[in-house]
Amino acid sequence: MKPFILTAAALTFAATAQAEQATPLIELSWRSSSESDQLLPNQITDLYLTLYNSGNMIVKPVPNPKGAYIEVLARDAGVFYGSFFPVEMDALLCDMNPDICRRSLTPASARELADVTAHVGGYRPSQGKWRLLRDTTIQMPAYGFTPVTTLAKTPVPAGWTPDSFEQSPQMDCSDYGQSCADVVKGYNPPIIKSTRALDGAQAVLPQVRLETTIPLREDEVSQFRDTIAGLAAEQSAGGAMAEATYAQPNFTANWADTLSGTSSTDLTIKALNNNIRSIGRASKFGTLQDEPWVMDQMELFELINHPFKTLEELPAAYRRPVGIVVVDSPIGFGHCDWNAATMAARASPHPGDNCRDIDNAAVADADHAAHVAGLISAKQNGKGMIGLNPFANMSFAEFDRNMPVINQIDELTRQVQFKIPTDVRIANLSFGIETVLGGLTDIREAIDARGKTLLIVAAAGNSNTFIPDQDCRLIPACLTEFDNVITVVGLNRNAQTPDLWHSDSAGSNSSPHFHIGAVAQDVLSTVSHDKFAKMSGTSQAAPQVAAAASLIYSAGELIYGVDLPGGRLAPKIVKDRLIYTADIFTGLQQSVYSGRLNTDRAIHVRDAQFVLTDGRVVTGTVKDAPDEYACRSADPNLRLESWWATRRLVFNPDRGTYLIFKTEDRNGDRSSKLLRRTSCNLNTLSRVVQVQPVDGGPDDIVSFAFSEIRDYTSPLFDE
Repeated sequence: MKPFILTAAALTFAATAQAEQATPLIELSWRSSSESDQLLPNQITDLYLTLYNSGNMIVKPVPNPKGAYIEVLARDAGVFYGSFFPVEMDALLCDMNPDICRRSLTPASARELADVTAHVGGYRPSQGKWRLLRDTTIQMPAYGFTPVTTLAKTPVPAGWTPDSFEQSPQMDCSDYGQSCADVVKGYNPPIIKSTRALDGAQAVLPQVRLETTIPLREDEVSQFRDTIAGLAAEQSAGGAMAEATYAQPNFTANWADTLSGTSSTDLTIKALNNNIRSIGRASKFGTLQDEPWVMDQMELFELINHPFKTLEELPAAYRRPVGIVVVDSPIGFGHCDWNAATMAARASPHPGDNCRDIDNAAVADADHAAHVAGLISAKQNGKGMIGLNPFANMSFAEFDRNMPVINQIDELTRQVQFKIPTDVRIANLSFGIETVLGGLTDIREAIDARGKTLLIVAAAGNSNTFIPDQDCRLIPACLTEFDNVITVVGLNRNAQTPDLWHSDSAGSNSSPHFHIGAVAQDVLSTVSHDKFAKMSGTSQAAPQVAAAASLIYSAGELIYGVDLPGGRLAPKIVKDRLIYTADIFTGLQQSVYSGRLNTDRAIHVRDAQFVLTDGRVVTGTVKDAPDEYACRSADPNLRLESWWATRRLVFNPDRGTYLIFKTEDRNGDRSSKLLRRTSCNLNTLSRVVQVQPVDGGPDDIVSFAFSEIRDYTSPLFDE
């Protein structure tokens, strides 16, 4: 078949018959997803095939004074890396240099055409026959790669220690403010401090990735056109955005026909989605309510069952200073109702010592950040309010929501990877980035790398939207699959039948994949200039969960520390505890995976907690219980449940059935997945459960029939 040379008349987004000069619409950043020499060649080749086949390939002339072979020339020019040279790469370069290379041109099949990286201009890849002479010039891709050091989980052998780490020459950990060896030590305390054999462990290690810029040309039919046009306006001229020479593509008629009804931009983004640095828009979650300040803080304590509802101080076990970072807008001043640790985190002092005034117009970004911080850690000083954990070790990481949107995921990735210190246990993110194009590989890897050390508490957002899992674009709220991300929806102040919070202009997002709810309506906290205000939104719900998480860390590590890897609770343990101890409401089951935060139940980590049919509350150590109990179900695989896997068993009076949270591992391994079963018809009735009460002696045993249980919560770890 005679090759079809695509012209501007045939397809407006492709190159003309002569190499043309054009101005790209936008620059996107592409990054490899592995430093493996075995995987990198295919990733770079897929990048080039996508750009060439979509008409977006920019080329440059590369002199070849010695007549070097094409692979050697590509490597010397810095446009190719890796342990081998794929035949697809050879075929691509051959078609870009038809004067000195010929190859067999066999049209690709329909199945191959469906994958933009499975063919070269509509032809199957084949080895080129090159005529490489001295002092010739070769057309090469015009993309320079820069090494970037990032963090990612890496399998390590048994017996691995930080001393086993070997730094590669291109690795640079200066962004972390320390050497790569110190980074390895700081990010792997569970492995370093563990006294157990960790076969198959994964360490968080620096890795080198390659990054380059991809200019895309104007595309009238792209579904992202409006978004990209706005992003292009933010980008400065020059560099790759200046004049660019595009490849002269050699396309089959079938491929040209396919492209004629396709957006080249959308084709490129779809094919490279996992490697493109994601782009999104950030917005804070939380608005000042118009209603006057009529409710005090005690109602909040009642709704989330916080120990402060009795006006008693927290016991000593909960006073350990667990580190919490508020990632939010910059704060101009401290506040006279913040604790000493929070004040130390701010360079600017608070302006006065009044701490009595209400500000009904606190809407600035700094007010938003201060409101979140005070809700967590305002101290007990009689001046204004009490934070949910006044002993928390508070710090701030500034995130500028007004930065160019193309930089926002990058900045959040940097925050998670190295701006948040490794001794911080919880990060509160009361904002979200709505991604509109590109993959999320970098932020996913950053969150995964902190999986053993950092719990991320994410606000669900205030768009009043039900978000299905398959179309969830809000970061970090939608990253619900990570063990160290817990997403918080906002609820109203109805005590008995709570619903999602909403106002005339906003409302909490919801999803059955979002984890837990907390109060989002009329929440009192600190704002700028030593004042207070009531705000509403999921921004105010998230820090309630962050504070409760810090109390679990404090007590849990004090009680169980010697038995924990590295003496630390894993974020997953804390996240699951918050989920299965929540108050369950039938009306919320489609809006949130669990229910409303119950702080007291969550932080009571040592003992089993029972509520019986006669209203008795029994707390203590389970001495005897059936290993399995029966739940009738239409599913024959769901008839017997393991007692040791059960984290929560609670009766639903609206349905006359039980709801169960359980570990996937039937022996109760807390590292296994947490599962929810919403309808259990209990069929184990007369079997006896025996509990030694926490306030009784060794011979004091409370016995009751299994059928008497109306609510059971397991301890953090079983005896």
